[in-house]
Amino acid sequence: MNRWLPGLAGCLLSFALQAGQPPVQAEPIRLAAVFSYSGRNVNNDDVTVRVIRQMVVMQNARGGLLGRPIELLELDTASRAAGGKLLAQQAINAGVSAVIGANLSAQSLAIAPALQQAGIPMISPASTVPELTQIGDYIFRTNFTDDDQGIAMAQFAAEHLHAKTAVVITDVSQKYSQNLSGLFMQQFRQRGGQVLWQAEIIQNSVSFHGVLRKIRLLAPDVLLVAAYGQEAGMLMRQMDELKLQKPVICGDGCSADLGKIGAQAPYKLYSVVYWHPDLHKAGDPELALTGFSTRQQLGAAIAFDAVSLIFNAIRAANSSEPARIRQALQNPWQGVTGLYHFGRSRDPHKAVVFVRHDSEGPVLERAMLPQRPAVPNNKESQ
Repeated sequence: MNRWLPGLAGCLLSFALQAGQPPVQAEPIRLAAVFSYSGRNVNNDDVTVRVIRQMVVMQNARGGLLGRPIELLELDTASRAAGGKLLAQQAINAGVSAVIGANLSAQSLAIAPALQQAGIPMISPASTVPELTQIGDYIFRTNFTDDDQGIAMAQFAAEHLHAKTAVVITDVSQKYSQNLSGLFMQQFRQRGGQVLWQAEIIQNSVSFHGVLRKIRLLAPDVLLVAAYGQEAGMLMRQMDELKLQKPVICGDGCSADLGKIGAQAPYKLYSVVYWHPDLHKAGDPELALTGFSTRQQLGAAIAFDAVSLIFNAIRAANSSEPARIRQALQNPWQGVTGLYHFGRSRDPHKAVVFVRHDSEGPVLERAMLPQRPAVPNNKESQ
């Protein structure tokens, strides 16, 4: 499903023609959104897609950008990384000024090289794999990296939960899961913790009873889950069945499915998110979050920032030329989820937010700015 969405501007143009009024002749500014519109990851990307559509409609209702309407080209990854290069080429051929997407790291890694070569800015709302922005100076992200997340999760486990031992569950078919698990284990050990076992699972697994029984025998202080929503949700529902009462920390990739977990789970469940409404400050930009539950807002805010960055860069550049937009993206900008001051790596340094899930919904537990290792002055990221 690859389609153009002209938004409200197209509707207004149609009405003007029917009413006999002369339409405004303005070349549209074309943007592309590359996400999973079909397949197993639809739930993972649904909120992001809804935010992007809503913001384009709202901006067009205000007159568009630079007096020009916005056209949105939706490109469907079908929940696969394969074909990413083809989707990127479709965006290039369509003459887009910038690309928003993808969320899953493997998909972003597949589309980014062609966009970098073509000189078209790309902003991923939620891909955490560190290698993404190293592809080149046209590739940006609005969220933290796996490195930042892994450091913060280890600190949260050791300092907030006072955990001395851990079991790590890794989806070895996902680069995101491998990166996150590796960073957590390294950082947890540096803080004096002991990793009792790294359990390996694969995508589309449906039974985790064997893994969970071994975890019960090992009796760790905390369980770290590095997996996407479908597998993470299935695993934790089976924890419910087995009454395994161990605190769980789940990475950002599993958040999409947590709403399906029983409200009376016999363990404390924490997850990494990008934002929480309790962090909202007076003076923050108006959020386009109408119709979203509190749980959905955790992911909606990062998508809001990604689109806002593109819109603001186009205004600042006073142009839809990709090279000028890329240059304008370097300007510091205060978003809802943090300050964006893209340096050499185009990775924002922002707080990693932890929420606790209970019968009342996600409760803000802690927000922490990860302490990145020092980088020598003579070493620059690509």
